[in-house]
Amino acid sequence: MQADSRSGEQPSLQRQLIDRLRFILAIIASMASFFVVDELVTADHPLGAFFAYRVAGVALSLVGFVVLRQRWVEAWAWPLTTAIVAFAYLFVAAAGMASPTGEYVTTALLFVGAALLTATVLPWGWKAQCATVAVGAVALIPAILRKDGTLAALTTDPAVVGLMGFVLSAVIAREFERYQSAQRHAEAEMRQLHAALEIRVAERTAALQTVNERLADEIAERQRVNDALRASQGLLADTIDHSSAIVSLKDVNGCYLLVNREFERLFGHQRLAVAGRRDEDLFAPDLAALLQTRDREVLESSVPISFEQDLAVGEDGTRSYVCVKFPLHGAAGAPYGVGSMSTDITAVKQLQETLRRHQDELARVLRLYTIDEMAAAVAHEIHQPLCAITNYANGGARRLRAGEFHAEALLDAFERIAAEGLRAGQILRGIRSFLRRESDEETVVDVRALAGEALRVIEAEARLHGVTVRLENGEALPPVRGSAIQIEQVLVNLMLNGVQAVSTDDCVLREVVVAATRSGDTLEVAVSDSGGGIAADLADKLFSPFVTTKARGLGLGLAISRAIVENHGGRLWATSTMEAGATFRFSLPLATARGDVPPGLERT
Repeated sequence: MQADSRSGEQPSLQRQLIDRLRFILAIIASMASFFVVDELVTADHPLGAFFAYRVAGVALSLVGFVVLRQRWVEAWAWPLTTAIVAFAYLFVAAAGMASPTGEYVTTALLFVGAALLTATVLPWGWKAQCATVAVGAVALIPAILRKDGTLAALTTDPAVVGLMGFVLSAVIAREFERYQSAQRHAEAEMRQLHAALEIRVAERTAALQTVNERLADEIAERQRVNDALRASQGLLADTIDHSSAIVSLKDVNGCYLLVNREFERLFGHQRLAVAGRRDEDLFAPDLAALLQTRDREVLESSVPISFEQDLAVGEDGTRSYVCVKFPLHGAAGAPYGVGSMSTDITAVKQLQETLRRHQDELARVLRLYTIDEMAAAVAHEIHQPLCAITNYANGGARRLRAGEFHAEALLDAFERIAAEGLRAGQILRGIRSFLRRESDEETVVDVRALAGEALRVIEAEARLHGVTVRLENGEALPPVRGSAIQIEQVLVNLMLNGVQAVSTDDCVLREVVVAATRSGDTLEVAVSDSGGGIAADLADKLFSPFVTTKARGLGLGLAISRAIVENHGGRLWATSTMEAGATFRFSLPLATARGDVPPGLERT
């Protein structure tokens, strides 16, 4: 059931049926009351049964009107309405028969009018209409029989017209029922559409609310991101401005977009005045051309480049900088400019130069100390050719005094004197070269040849202790790039350590082997001895400065050797076994890998 009109909605069909029945009863009560009053006023004869019927009709109509106001009658609307209408037909028919004239024509006319009224007013359908009309038609038959005694009046035109009125009321009721059914169906569809529309509106409202909430969240998030971006931009601007590096940004046409305070301080150009200007407007032609060349290189390659550059920066004089230039790409990936950061490394380079000089000084001291260690052996080696020269000279002098002029014997003596002199000279030249060679300029060097020179330096020490130093002849090796004197010093240090390691009395096999092999893009040199190996407590600190097992050692040889090797881009390490002695290895990058081997020095 639907809510009634008091709730603002269309009343139910039962409620409509009851309300319209009350409307009919009100009409009946009004008309009957009119006739009652008229008869009371105008009657000139005693009031009879017909008047009583009229009063009863008024009373019954008013009672029905009042009773039908109750809510409970809605549940009984259909049977109650049918019964009341049928009772009304019977009651009117009885009233007609009770009239003084017994006239049934008036009753028939009332029945036709009532049938048409119920058909158009009551929404109860054609079945209830037919049922009540049938009751009215049947109720007329006793009235006709009482008046005429026969049913011949049913064949007259008025009877046919009355019958047609009854049929017409049924047809009208049927059409009204169809119309109401269609209306109810349309209303049901309308309600369904309205409900669906309300659901869609609710869904759209909820979706819109969700979208609004999401949009509000996105706005809040965007606001937060914008605030963070502005804060980040402020921090970035402060960082760039307070950086000690020279920072600049240019567009693809070479016009400056931004420079920092350091740029302004060093070059004396106001930052706002620099914007939109080019290098040739700010710097000397040579420097401007160099900067523009670097910018083009970055834009063409789309990769960052770095290089060292000396710049004359006002009162600071010439300073050394590491410059990094990088492309700036937009959202589409196309470059829109070039960024540049130049860091002052003058102090670092000065420190590196100071360290290099200190290292060279330490290396020179180490060379002096090495010769000092080998002094006895060098003296012994020089003493032998000098003694031989003296003996050969004395022998030749005695023969000359004795008058023995044997040309072959004298020639042999002179040749031996010359050979021993050359031998002594070679020893002295090797030592002098080792001590006085001060140039550390990098060149392309042959490590195998350097090993031979190092062997000549330590040969006297090895012979003094009865140690065999052997250079293994292997495949032809490509050269490396570096300082020949520094690489030779590494070889001398390692070979001399090996000689001293096997010179003890308990060493049966006194041998040091030097081997060089190629390993990929590096050259690896191994110096192996047959001594007692490296003690476990020294293994972790073997290359630390001032760590030594010698009574008069400085403990700098291995530390300086490692520093030299690492400065050349290689590494130095040691392996040891108590049964097979120790092996010191160092590797150096090949000059062929760096592409700086002159023609004619390549090795396979």
